[in-house]
Amino acid sequence: MSDERPTRGAGAVLFSASRIWTQIAAAILFLAAAGILTPAGLGEFLIAASIYTALSVIVGQGVYEYVLKEHDSQTAPVTAFVFNMATATIAAAAAFGISFLLPHILHSDNSATLLRYLAPVFYLDAMALLMECVILRQGGIARTAIATIVAETAGLLAGLASLFAGLGIIALVIQRVTRGAAYVAVYGVSYSWRPRLGFDRADARAIIRFIPAIISSRGINAGSTALIDLTIGSLLSLGDAGLFRLANRLLTIGSDLLFQPFKALLWVELPPLRRDSAAFAAKLMQLTEIFGAGYFAVVWGMALIAGVALPLLLGPEWQAASSAVMALGLARLISMPMSAAEAVFALNNRNRLIVWSSVIGSIVSVAVIYVAAPYGLLWTSIGFAFVSLLTLVFLLPFMLQAGGIPLSSMLSLIVRLSANAVAMTAVVAPWLAFAPNFGVTNWMLVASGIGLGAAAYLLAARIFTPASLTAYLRPVVKIMRRAGRCGIGSTPVR
Repeated sequence: MSDERPTRGAGAVLFSASRIWTQIAAAILFLAAAGILTPAGLGEFLIAASIYTALSVIVGQGVYEYVLKEHDSQTAPVTAFVFNMATATIAAAAAFGISFLLPHILHSDNSATLLRYLAPVFYLDAMALLMECVILRQGGIARTAIATIVAETAGLLAGLASLFAGLGIIALVIQRVTRGAAYVAVYGVSYSWRPRLGFDRADARAIIRFIPAIISSRGINAGSTALIDLTIGSLLSLGDAGLFRLANRLLTIGSDLLFQPFKALLWVELPPLRRDSAAFAAKLMQLTEIFGAGYFAVVWGMALIAGVALPLLLGPEWQAASSAVMALGLARLISMPMSAAEAVFALNNRNRLIVWSSVIGSIVSVAVIYVAAPYGLLWTSIGFAFVSLLTLVFLLPFMLQAGGIPLSSMLSLIVRLSANAVAMTAVVAPWLAFAPNFGVTNWMLVASGIGLGAAAYLLAARIFTPASLTAYLRPVVKIMRRAGRCGIGSTPVR
């Protein structure tokens, strides 16, 4: 067994690439579903998926982080296996129970049927999560990355084949089953450790103390998402639920391309620095600035281009989602400084703050829907920006205190990132408004808008966030230098 930490060399690059591919695969499947299904059908599809996601939070969450934290323990993975299978059983039973309530809420049986079919997948998830964290903590980061790429690709291909074969929302079940089975199969043949029955009481007590806050915070967030979908589907319509989830899911796809690697880096880079507060704070700010620069570019770029791109990609019936993308994108930018909160609070034993903020945020979010729903989808989406602002005001001081970061440093970062976004807006918005007058239409308008926005953001980043820009460009520069040393693109000497 190797104790090498998964932070070096090609393995780390491959790991980040695999996480990005996970989001790309999800984006492809989601866009294919949106293009084939109606807004109401997509609403049914995503309501079932959001309930499944909320229930899956209890399967392996917290246990996964505990096994990584106790990287020298031989008994932790064995005890974690028992926990994971038990929570998978609870999640499956809950899915069956909820499925019998959905027809009375949504006046449709499709989401309920889909949720019942998804129940057995919890066991595949439980196995895959445990095997992944054990392999990861033993230095098998490249193996984990390869398994992720293989499994996500297999799930994507199965889902796409099902959609194009006319199976409709059942494609989600086929995709999840194929994906989960592929994870277990690849992990099973790529590493010597196998899940086995066993139970250590000391580990069990430690896990029980460690996981509640993580499960609670994630579960509340995921549960509130599912509740929001159900509420919109009930108060407005399944079509509005589809439009709202389209907007929210598109932003999630774009932001998760950066958030998932950022989250993984937080858990790898910060734990060794817990006893050095200055180094901890410096690393946290460095990672947040790098993440934030990319996050603002992607999220706000999607918001700016949505009004032109959505009708081209999915059809005119999806045009109404563009205003929701703008409002929800603003909400995400407001909450960006809190992206590291979970890791910071967990590493400083202050998880209760995350739990309470999640509870309060969820209650306020649902209340906002009830107040705003009579005024339509746009005002419902704007309400989420208000909730994000309240959450930021409440929680940010506590996170900064836990991380040892001065308020002035975080405010400076937010202002600099906002300046990048303003520069991009100043170029993209006029171009999209006036370019059609010069004969620029359809895909050329979208492509040129993205290109101009990217150029404006890069130029602004050179001024306001040069360190983050350098971090993103460094891998490209290394590849170009290596290509030059290998003679790629040069004339061979005879």
